[in-house]
Amino acid sequence: MIKFFKNRKFFRIYKKTILKNKEYLFEKYGLEINFWYELYATINLTDAPDELKQKYGSSLAEYEIKKYIKSFDNDIIKLELDELIKRTKIKKIDNDNYGIAFGFSLLPNKKLIIQNIVISALTVLTILGIILI
Repeated sequence: MIKFFKNRKFFRIYKKTILKNKEYLFEKYGLEINFWYELYATINLTDAPDELKQKYGSSLAEYEIKKYIKSFDNDIIKLELDELIKRTKIKKIDNDNYGIAFGFSLLPNKKLIIQNIVISALTVLTILGIILI
């Protein structure tokens, strides 16, 4: 139970910082925030010349993704989120686009939010039970 409250505290810090820097993260990295407070973006390789794509193939995509992540990691340190955020998924969308997602590092965002809802509901029901008795 103590771990839950510790995770909840850190999730609030994560959420507050993400929302405070929402515009900056979108402008610099194209990151958007979903309902679960996960960050996601699409890395587009269409700007790269076709000859480079043919010559290097998937290693060009790997290089661009690593460059994106390294730049993002440097900014996350400045935002003091380096221990609260992790890369959750990299997915190839098509030949020129890759999706990348980041989330809360201590627990999956969905699980923590559902736990918050359940604990809050139980607390409210307990208080109502005490009042009605």
